[in-house]
Amino acid sequence: MLPLLPVTPESIQARINKGIDLMTAYDLGNCLKAFTSCIQMVPLLAITTAEQKVLVAAQIVKIVEYLTAVRCEMERKKLVAEDPQAH
Repeated sequence: MLPLLPVTPESIQARINKGIDLMTAYDLGNCLKAFTSCIQMVPLLAITTAEQKVLVAAQIVKIVEYLTAVRCEMERKKLVAEDPQAH
């Protein structure tokens, strides 16, 4: 019997969905926070089935892709603000 953990693949998916909504709203700072917290939640998971392992692996890939995209967009935004004529 595993102890009760507040982190489940479903709770991570809910946070991923929140991050996607924030990305759609172009709220990059909070989007970055949402996806960072997703990654921080993963070590707290207790995976008990092969299906959960596959699901969480796919979630990790999605989280990393969004984190990369958000960081790239934040950097692009910063560079444009520094030199609007550069692009």
